[in-house]
Amino acid sequence: MHAGWGRDLQIAETELLRVNMESEGDGASSVVSVHWYNMRSMTVHETMVEQSWTRAGRHFVLTDARVLDGDPRLFRERESSEEAAGKASE
Repeated sequence: MHAGWGRDLQIAETELLRVNMESEGDGASSVVSVHWYNMRSMTVHETMVEQSWTRAGRHFVLTDARVLDGDPRLFRERESSEEAAGKASE
């Protein structure tokens, strides 16, 4: 899910927009705006992400993240060298 982070893309800024705790306190959800840029083209993109969190003892663990709006390539899987070569030959 985060294969390109630090190589193909760089996170420029994040902003926590909303946090909702479950009534029992065992889980939470959040919405985060992520500004990032593609290292190859140096273009800035924005992706709004909803995250799901689950309590694990005294801490919370991120259990899921999905794109709500914006550029979904933030979470793209890294292409294998064979896939990239196939696209280049097309």
